Amino acid sequence: MTRQQRIATMITGKIQSTRRPLFFGLALGFLLSSELFAANILGIGFTPLPGGEVEVAIKLDGPTDPQIFSTENPARIALDFADTKLAVKNRAINVGTGATKTITAVEAGNRSRVVIDLFRASGYETRLDGNTLVVRVSNGFSGETAASGRPIPQSPAGIQLAAAASALAIKNVDFRRGKQGEGRILIDFTGDGASADLKTEGGKLIVDVYNAKLPPSVAQRMDVIDFATPVQFVDVKARSNGSRIEIGTIGEFEQLAYQAGNQFVVEISPKRIAADAKKSLTDPPVYVGARATYNFQDIPVRSVLQLIADVSDLNIVVADSVQGNVTVRMINVPWDQAMDIVLQSKGLDKRRNGNIIFVAPAKEIAEREQALEDARQSLENRQGLITDFIPIGYGKAADIAKLLTEESLSSKGGDSASKGNQSEGERGFLSKR
Repeated sequence: MTRQQRIATMITGKIQSTRRPLFFGLALGFLLSSELFAANILGIGFTPLPGGEVEVAIKLDGPTDPQIFSTENPARIALDFADTKLAVKNRAINVGTGATKTITAVEAGNRSRVVIDLFRASGYETRLDGNTLVVRVSNGFSGETAASGRPIPQSPAGIQLAAAASALAIKNVDFRRGKQGEGRILIDFTGDGASADLKTEGGKLIVDVYNAKLPPSVAQRMDVIDFATPVQFVDVKARSNGSRIEIGTIGEFEQLAYQAGNQFVVEISPKRIAADAKKSLTDPPVYVGARATYNFQDIPVRSVLQLIADVSDLNIVVADSVQGNVTVRMINVPWDQAMDIVLQSKGLDKRRNGNIIFVAPAKEIAEREQALEDARQSLENRQGLITDFIPIGYGKAADIAKLLTEESLSSKGGDSASKGNQSEGERGFLSKR
């Protein structure tokens, strides 16, 4: 008979044989509880590491051998501690670093479970540092799966190594303008090993530095709109688990980020416009089609377009209204230039959609496009109106009523003199509807 069974028998026998004071039963119950639970979880914490990794430390008051398993959907790592009680106040910890989302601890019966919720499936490693179990969670981009847990060789430094890495700090944040109108944000650290993560969030570029703290003297907001770059402002602020640099931008841009030693550089430059997009509508077209020779006397236009289709390897659809003959003599010219010349000579036009070219009289194409635009506007005018209430501060009701009624009414055919004095852009706020 084990010690626990003997204690249980003793308690049962005492209760059946005689009535004892209450404190006697409580004392025996406490003794039984101490036998059931082999260890207590005294604390749970985490330390961000370079590269987006996170170390989760679970401190116990005795030796333990937990069962560890992981799942990919949902992505999480679970540690089951048998005969263990929770002696921690904070049982839910928000991490939000790398692939690690939260840490949650629960207790049921004589078993405790610590669950590490992940943003994505990630590998993990474990080691035992005295009575502290350490789980190192990767960033989820190393190619490992969540089931790749393996023990880490013992390290005499243990948690102290991670603490030394977290002592890294941001030394300075500076902004400079490049020769091509690009904006450069230079982040200097007090040492090597900074873990910076660049992402887009809420229309802004965000640089999260998980393992570098921000001294109050470096926290600032720089308005750099006067430098004429895509960067509007740089906001440097501290976070509970590191530092964050928010970069406000305007317009289309291209971004580049790189790290060299103890400096992280973010370069934001205006988006390069393709050479074809820079050309004006009045510039002559550039023909790049395969060259061919056409020499025909009084040949139907439809036949010429068929020959051009054979050379271009495109599908050409010709409207029934395309009629007539044409005489052409073109030697070694691009097929797209030959098509334009034939179309212009017969008052035709074309529209291209992928690898299909539609050919019809220019007037017919214009009327068709105008009908489509009229139909679109008619559909918009039939859409139901939405009523909304817009609060206005520091404004007089009489002035607002005048803007909404008098000027708009005059622009719709009221006083002709006042209508003539108003330009097209000064009609007031109300539309025709």
